[in-house]
Amino acid sequence: MRTALITAGLALTMTATGLVAAGSDQGGASKSIEPDQLGLSKVNPMAHPTPEVYGEDQPNPGSSKPEAEAFPGAPTLIPHAVAAFTPIRKGSNSCLGCHHNPSLWDKEPGKGMATPIPRSHYTDLRKASDEVRAEVLEGYTRVVRGEKSGHPKIGAKDAKRVVGAYYQCTQCHAPKTDAKPLVDNTFGEE
Repeated sequence: MRTALITAGLALTMTATGLVAAGSDQGGASKSIEPDQLGLSKVNPMAHPTPEVYGEDQPNPGSSKPEAEAFPGAPTLIPHAVAAFTPIRKGSNSCLGCHHNPSLWDKEPGKGMATPIPRSHYTDLRKASDEVRAEVLEGYTRVVRGEKSGHPKIGAKDAKRVVGAYYQCTQCHAPKTDAKPLVDNTFGEE
């Protein structure tokens, strides 16, 4: 039995070696992919191209209206320039200066007013009780349905600090640009 397995293995190895050798002997013309045809950007990955700069012509904070969500519950786009506010570091988040305003919850911000950070960003769901988690989930479900958001356990006076998982704003929220997408977006199309 053992001899039969060894013989079969050798036969397969020799057959595979022969096929590889026959495939590589095509007059030296091997079919390969050129480096500039790899990936979505279609540039040579060995080159060091300077990326196109976007967002230099973005409006100043307070001079544009908030962007609508791409879909219910999605992080909104940032409608203003962010270069002066980044990078966000521990103990240094310039976004909080304008957007940490719980007194505007459930109110429509006036012209030039910053959209307040939502209640959910003040709740650490990893450490919250099951009751609070259920209420956050219920609030999120209302948002998805298009109803008014609300989180009864957190009032404006309780919103003292943004939870660490939400502290890095640009992790989810991106500045609005006129950049061309690398891939067509068919989200929501059926």
